[in-house]
Amino acid sequence: MSLYNENFGEDDSCDLVGYGFDIKYYVCHWRTDNGMRCNTQIQGREYATHIRTVHGVGRDKRLECRWDNCGESLKKDCVVRHLQERHLLYRWPCPRCLLSFTRRSNMNTHRADCNGTG
Repeated sequence: MSLYNENFGEDDSCDLVGYGFDIKYYVCHWRTDNGMRCNTQIQGREYATHIRTVHGVGRDKRLECRWDNCGESLKKDCVVRHLQERHLLYRWPCPRCLLSFTRRSNMNTHRADCNGTG
C-alpha cells in the first residue's frame, strides 16, 4: 500500500503530514509554577513560541519537562522535539510501507532503502 501516485509524490505526502502537524490544535499540559496545567489550545506551528514565551523554556541550559507526569531532564534545545515525540505524538509514516517514525529524519533514512514492505 502506498500513499502516493504518479501525480502526488512521496515528498508531497511527507509535506502534507508536516502541514497537518502545523495546523492541528493541541492542548498544552505543561504545569505552571503553581502546579496547575496550562490547558491552552495551541496550533502545532506555535508550540515552540508558546513554550518559550509563556513557560520560560530556554532560559536555562537544562530543565525538567513539566508536562503531566513526565519530569524527564532535557537540554533546552531538545524540549520542542521531546514534546512533539513524547507528548504531542507526532508520527511520520513512510509513504511506501506506512511504517511510522517519531522523527521525519528517521523516516527519510528508512525510506531511502524501503521497498514498500516495511
